[in-house]
Amino acid sequence: VYPAAKAGIRLDPVKWQQDFNLEHSDDVLCLAISPDRKLVATGQLGSKPSIIIWDAETCATVRVLRGFHRRAVLQLAWSPDGRLLGSLGADDDHSLAVYDWKDQVLLAKTAVCKRKMLGLAFGPLGERLMTVGVKSVGFWDLCEGGRQLRYEKALISTKGRLQAFMCCTWIHDTAIAGTADGHLYTFEPVDGRLSRELTITKKAHDDMITSMCPYVGGLCTGGKDGMVKLWDFELSPIQEFDVRNLQRPSISPRIRSVDVSPDGAKILVGTQGSEIYEMNTVDGSNMNKDALVQAHFKGQLWGLAVHPNPTNDPELEEFITVGDDCTIRKWDLKTMKLKKVLPMDSPARAVAYKPDGTEICVGLGAGTGKANNRDGAFVIFQPSKDPTKDLAVVHEDRESQEWVRTICYSPDGRRMAIGCEDNQIYVYDTKENWSRTCVLNYHSAPITALDFTEDSLYMQSTDSAGALHFGDVLAGVQIPTGAALRDVKWANQTCPLGWAVKGMQKPESTKVEVTAAARSSSKKLVVGADNFGRVSMYHHPAPDTEAGCIVYRGHGGVTNDASTNPFKGTGVTRMRFSANDSHVISLGGGDRAVFQWRVVPDPSVEEGDKAGESGDDSEVEVDGGEGPALEKEEYAEQQAKYFTAVKPWVQTTVAPSRLPDENLEPPNVTLELEHAYGQRSADVRGCLLYNANGSVLFPSAAVGVVYDPATNAQSFHIGHRGDVISMAVTDNGLVAATGDSHAQPQVRVWDAMTGQTLAVLPRVAQQRRGISALAFSRDGKWCASVGQDTHHTVAAFTSYNGQWSDALRVATTATSTQKVLFALFIGPVDFPLMLGGVKHAEFLTLNGRTLMRRRAVFGKQRKVQPLLCAADFNDSLVVTGTVTGHFYLWSKDKVKCERQIYAHDGPIYAVAKDKAGLVSGSKDGYIKLWDHELKEIGSYSVLDAVPMPLNCAVHSVTVDMNSTKMLLATKSGDMYEIVKDSGTAMLLNECHSSKQLLALATHPTDPDLYATAGDDGAVRIWSASLRRCLSRSSPDLVGAAIRAMAWYPDGSALVVGCGGDPAATAKDGTFVVLEMGSTPAQKVGAIEIKHEDHKAKLPITDIAFCQDGSMFAIASEDCRIYIHDGKDYSIRAICSKTTSPSRSLDWSTDTKYLRAATRAFELIFFDAVDGRAITTPASVRDVKFGTNNTALGWSVQGIWPQIDDGFDIQTVDKSKRGDVLAKGDDAGNIRLVHFPCTNQDAGTVAAEGHATHVAKVRFSADDSRLITCGGFNRSILQYKVVPNGADPNGIGSNIADLPPVPPADETDTALEAKSDDK
Repeated sequence: VYPAAKAGIRLDPVKWQQDFNLEHSDDVLCLAISPDRKLVATGQLGSKPSIIIWDAETCATVRVLRGFHRRAVLQLAWSPDGRLLGSLGADDDHSLAVYDWKDQVLLAKTAVCKRKMLGLAFGPLGERLMTVGVKSVGFWDLCEGGRQLRYEKALISTKGRLQAFMCCTWIHDTAIAGTADGHLYTFEPVDGRLSRELTITKKAHDDMITSMCPYVGGLCTGGKDGMVKLWDFELSPIQEFDVRNLQRPSISPRIRSVDVSPDGAKILVGTQGSEIYEMNTVDGSNMNKDALVQAHFKGQLWGLAVHPNPTNDPELEEFITVGDDCTIRKWDLKTMKLKKVLPMDSPARAVAYKPDGTEICVGLGAGTGKANNRDGAFVIFQPSKDPTKDLAVVHEDRESQEWVRTICYSPDGRRMAIGCEDNQIYVYDTKENWSRTCVLNYHSAPITALDFTEDSLYMQSTDSAGALHFGDVLAGVQIPTGAALRDVKWANQTCPLGWAVKGMQKPESTKVEVTAAARSSSKKLVVGADNFGRVSMYHHPAPDTEAGCIVYRGHGGVTNDASTNPFKGTGVTRMRFSANDSHVISLGGGDRAVFQWRVVPDPSVEEGDKAGESGDDSEVEVDGGEGPALEKEEYAEQQAKYFTAVKPWVQTTVAPSRLPDENLEPPNVTLELEHAYGQRSADVRGCLLYNANGSVLFPSAAVGVVYDPATNAQSFHIGHRGDVISMAVTDNGLVAATGDSHAQPQVRVWDAMTGQTLAVLPRVAQQRRGISALAFSRDGKWCASVGQDTHHTVAAFTSYNGQWSDALRVATTATSTQKVLFALFIGPVDFPLMLGGVKHAEFLTLNGRTLMRRRAVFGKQRKVQPLLCAADFNDSLVVTGTVTGHFYLWSKDKVKCERQIYAHDGPIYAVAKDKAGLVSGSKDGYIKLWDHELKEIGSYSVLDAVPMPLNCAVHSVTVDMNSTKMLLATKSGDMYEIVKDSGTAMLLNECHSSKQLLALATHPTDPDLYATAGDDGAVRIWSASLRRCLSRSSPDLVGAAIRAMAWYPDGSALVVGCGGDPAATAKDGTFVVLEMGSTPAQKVGAIEIKHEDHKAKLPITDIAFCQDGSMFAIASEDCRIYIHDGKDYSIRAICSKTTSPSRSLDWSTDTKYLRAATRAFELIFFDAVDGRAITTPASVRDVKFGTNNTALGWSVQGIWPQIDDGFDIQTVDKSKRGDVLAKGDDAGNIRLVHFPCTNQDAGTVAAEGHATHVAKVRFSADDSRLITCGGFNRSILQYKVVPNGADPNGIGSNIADLPPVPPADETDTALEAKSDDK
C-alpha cells in the first residue's frame, strides 16, 4: 500500500491490479499500517485535514478522524495492540493527538514543538510515545487512562549531538532515533524501566537515516546514501544493500521509506525518485524485473501526449509524459507499465505527437526561476518499436528565450505550433526542416492551450489571463472576432474556453479555474479538470452553464490556505483521451501523479415502448413541493405591480397629538410551538413515517414533527430556512433527515424521538431550489439527497459512528434532467442507490469519492413511463409503482425491469416494505397488502374512513415496526392510522387541501376556539386545548374559495367572504353567514348557512366587525369596501373607490371610522356613516381603533425595516390587552413587539416554524396563544405565549405580563396609599 495524490493505493504485484481508497479530499502526506496489517491509516493535507482508516484488502473506509489538526497531518503511528492511533500535525506547535480510533474519540492532545517534527512511534505497551524532529527528541506518557500526555525531554548529554532526527521506532523496550549525520541513537531501559537518557550511538549510514522499521529479525534502516541495512536486536549489522546496484537502478536513489514483510523475506523500498522496489532480504536482489512503481519525482508534471495510433496497432497504445525531473517517459496503456525512461538535460512541460505518430516534439523549460539556456528550445524525437532506436533525436531548435508551455500539430501534420511563456505562438513547417513560418503575437499573457481546425488553416488559443483568441495560420494574423469561425470544425478541444466548453466554466465566487480540457475522438464526450484536482466529464458540446457532468476525484489541488500552507498544489495540468477513446489520462501538477481512467460506456439499450398519454399524470408536475408554484408566481406578479421604493402611507402618517410611552425592550414572553396542523402531502409524497416507539413523523411548514397519537402531543425539529419537502428515517427509527425548499437548501439530520438536531449536512453548491428526495441506507450510516436543480444533483453523506455527529459529504454527481421522484438504497448495507422518476431509472454505486451511474433498462414490452415510488422488495428485486397502476420489478444485478404486475386502477403513489411483503397506495383510494410472491392478500378503501377525506388519492403509506398498523396520507392532507387486523381507521391530522389558506379568525370570547377557511371552500373550527378540529363543513356548503372571515363580536356566528380561485369565479364577492349549534356533549356542532348575499363584484379580501357588532365591513378586489348592517345584512354605505384593493381593515372603538391598508401600501380612513374617504389624516390622528390588523400606520411603523428588504409584512394583530403586536411576513418571520412600535430598533421576540409566506397571525381571546397560518403550504401552527419566569401553570409571571387589574371604585390616591402600605 502507498499513497499518490488523494488516493490510498493497494497494488497486487501478481495480478498487477490496483484498488483505491479515494476518501481523502486533498493530497495524502503520510501512511501507517496497523500491527496486524489489516488496516491502513492515511493523513492528508488541508485546512482541516482528515485521517482515513481503511481496510488493507478492500480499500473500504472504516473510520474518519477529523477536526483537531490544521494544515496537514505529517506523521501517523499505531499502538502495538492497534487500539490507539497517534498523529502529528503541521500547525505552528506541531500538535500531537492520540485517538481511540474505533470510537472516534480524541483521547489526548498537546503541543509538541515549534520546530518541524519528523517521526512518531509508540512504545512497546502503547503507553509511551516518542517524537523526533529538528533538534528535538521527546517522550510522552499517557496518563489518567490515556487522557493526558506527560512530556519528558530526551537527555542527549555528551554522548550525542543535538541535530535533526529524521525517524524513530522501538525495538522491545529500546527507543531508537535516526539522525541527520547517519547515527542510530538508542535509549535503553534502566532498571527495567523505560528511559529518556541516550545510552548508545552507532554510526550506521554515510548520510542521514531517513527511514527505519522493526522486523522479526531486528531493525531495517534506509538512508540518503542509497543503502538499505538490516540489523539484529543488538544493532549488529546483518546485511546491507545498495539500491544503485539493482538491475534497474534508481534515478534518485535516496531512500525515503522501508518496510519488511511479516516473514522477514522481503523489503519494500521507496526512493526519492518516486520508485518502489521489492528486494530480497537474503541477497538484496530486485524481486521484480523493474521497480513496482515509477513516476516523475521533481517539481511539477505538465507534459502529456497520447499516441494517435492511426493504424490501430495494439503495440502503439501508449502515451508520453515529460516533467521537471528532466525525463521523458513512455507508458503502455494496455499493461499499465512504464515502457521507457529517457533522461534529458533540461526540464520540460510540453510534448505532442505528430498526427501520423512518426515524431514527438518536446518543449523545454519549466519556469522554475533558475537560469536555463535551454528554455524555449524544442526537440524532435523519432519513436520506434526497436528499443535501441526509440526516441532518437532528429532535430532541435530554439526561437523563444522563455520556456515552452504547450505544443500542437495541425491535423495534416504540416504545421507545428508552440506556445511559450513570452506570450508568443511560433508556427513551424514540419516538411521544410521545421522552419518557422510565422509568429502570432496577439496574446498579452503566457499561452496555455492550442487547437487547430480540421482543415489546418485556423487556430484557437488561450492564455493564463483567461483570454481566447483566434488566428489565421497561413497569414500569421489574428482573426478579431470568433464569429468569423463559428461554423468551422475543430480537430481537437484542449482549450478550456469557447462555446463548446462554456458549460465547464464556474462562477468566479467559487474560485474554480478550469485548467485542462480534452475531447474524445468520437466528439461525443469532453472532459475538463480544475485547480482543485477534479476531473469532470460532459457530453460534447457543453455550451450551457447548467450542463450536467460527472465529477471524479483523485488528484490534489490548490489549498484553501495556500498563503500560509507550505504544501501547495496546482490541480490537474493536462488531460487527453486515448486514440480509441477507451481511456482518459490526467496529470496532477503538484502531486506528479499520472492517472489512467477507463471510459466505460453505458451498455444499456432501451427496448421499451413509450407510454404516451397512458403514462401521463398531472400530479407528477407538482411532486417535490412544487404545488404552489402557480400561486407563488401570481403573488409575485401582484407584489411587483404595487411595489414602490417609497411607500405612500409613510408620507401621510400623522403622529397622535399626545405621544404614548413606548417600550423598546422585547416583550417579556416566549413563543413556544405547541401544535402543527397540516401534513404536507398534496405535492410531497413518501413523507409520513414511524419512529422507533411508534410516534409519527411528518413535515409541516418548515418543521419536522414528532407526533404521539396516544397523547395527541407533538415535539419538533426546527431550523429549516424553507418549507420541508422531503423526509427519511433510518430503519431502526432513531434518526430522521429532512430537506427543504430554498435557493440554497439544507439537509438536517435529527433525533427521530425528540426532534433534537444531530447535524446539518454540508452544503452542496450544485443542489439548488430544494431537496426533493432523501434516503438512508440500511445501516443508517449513509444518507443520499437529490436536489431540484436542472440536473437533479445527488449527494452522498456518511456517518461512521451512525450518530451523524461526524457527518461527512463523500460524493456528488449530476443525474438526469428529468424529474427525480424517489431515492432508495437497495444494497444489503448501503449502495447501490436507486433513483427513479419521470421515464427513467438509474443505479448508482460509490467508487471512492465518485458516484458511478448506470442507467436502468425498462426492457421489451414495458412502457417507459414515470416511476413514482419504490421499495426494496428482497435481495434481488426492487419494486416500483407506475402511473399505469403496474408494479415494475427491477433486477438489482441486471439493472433491468424483469417483469410487471397490474396492481391498481390508478397511479401507484406509495409503496412500503412490510414483514408480510409489501403495502401499496394508489390514486384509486385503495391500500393493498401483498405477500412475498406479490399476491394480493388484503385491501382497504380510504372512502370508508370517517371522516372521509376531500381527496382520497393515497400519497404516502408506511407500516410500523411491529407490522400491526399503517399510516397513510391523502392528497387532501388527511392523515389516518389503520389497524391492519380490524381495518379501523383513525384520523390523526388534517388541514385544508388546495391552493392557498388565507382566512383565519380566533373566537372573540372563547380562547379555545378559532376558525380557518381556504381555497378548498371548507370551514373548520378548531380547539386549541384539545388540539384537533371540532367541526368541519363540506366544501359544497359554501361552494367557493374562502379568503376572508370574521366572527361576530359575541361569537354567535361567522361571516366568510368568497372568491379568489381563478378556476371557480361564480360566487366571487359573495359573503355567507354561518352559525354553529352546540350541545353539552359537543362544544361546536354542525356548521350551517344562516344568510348569503352578494354585493361585491370581485373576490372578498377582508371582513371586519365593529366592536358592538352593529356593522361589518367587507373589502373586495373591486377596490371598494361595503359596510353592512350587523342584524339584517343590508348595505349601510359603500366606501369611496381606492386605487388598489384593500387587504386589511380596522374599526374605531366608537364605530365612526374605518381604516384600510391597500395593496399599493396606502393607508386610507373612511367615515363609516357615508363611506366618504377622509382626505386629512390629521383629523383622525387621535381616534382609537379597537383592533390593529392593518400593517400600516404611525403606531406600527417600527415593524418595517429602514431599508426595504423585499419582504412584505402581510399580517399583524394586536393583543387583546393592547400592549403586544404580532406580525408575519413573506419570509416566514413571526415576531412579537411592544405596541405601539414606532422605532425600528424595538426589541422583538421571534418564533420559528414558518419559512415562507405567512398569511395570518391572530391572538386568542385571552392572549395565551398565537395562531398562524401559511398561505402556500396551508400549515396552521399554534404557539403558546409563555411569560418569562413562569412555570407551566403560569405561576411566577412578571407583573407586567399579567392582565390589567379590573377597574375599582377606589380613587387613584387610595390605590397609591394601599401600594405604599404594602
